Amino acid sequence: MVKVLLSGDVGGNWDALHARVEKLHTSAHGPFDVVLCAGFSDVSANAIRAWPLPVYVLGGLGDQPKNTSTNLHIVSENSVHTISGLHVAFLADPEAVQSFRSALTAQPVDLLITTDYPQGYKPHNLRSRHMMMDPWHVDSTSWYLWSKSRRPSNALASRYRRHVSTP
Repeated sequence: MVKVLLSGDVGGNWDALHARVEKLHTSAHGPFDVVLCAGFSDVSANAIRAWPLPVYVLGGLGDQPKNTSTNLHIVSENSVHTISGLHVAFLADPEAVQSFRSALTAQPVDLLITTDYPQGYKPHNLRSRHMMMDPWHVDSTSWYLWSKSRRPSNALASRYRRHVSTP
């Protein structure tokens, strides 16, 4: 069984994420195989350090994809990676989902990592950040095409730190 740690947008708090990853990785719940971060991450100097396991984050658009020697992998383009036996799709540019469609249909995808979420998800209460789904109005192009091309078993969207799992 693959053990994955999921994180939302790091928001520049690399020290906090690093400490949390190390703590969880060495706890009774660990060890973990990989850390996946949804949300665009500003990869500052604090991020470039030795990580105890591979960490994959969405970088800014136009950045070149990078693999650092520190187990930190920056994904800045729409792509599908095989990570610890899982097929993980990274949707870094929701506007270019049409060109990404063939990659999504070429193989089964286990996880979708993106910052985009269905426009049908609407804040119910901004203070509590509870979300409601209007099932008749899902008009986000990327999520619509994703659902038509492949039905992922899991999807993580970071804007409201929500995780969706389907059987």
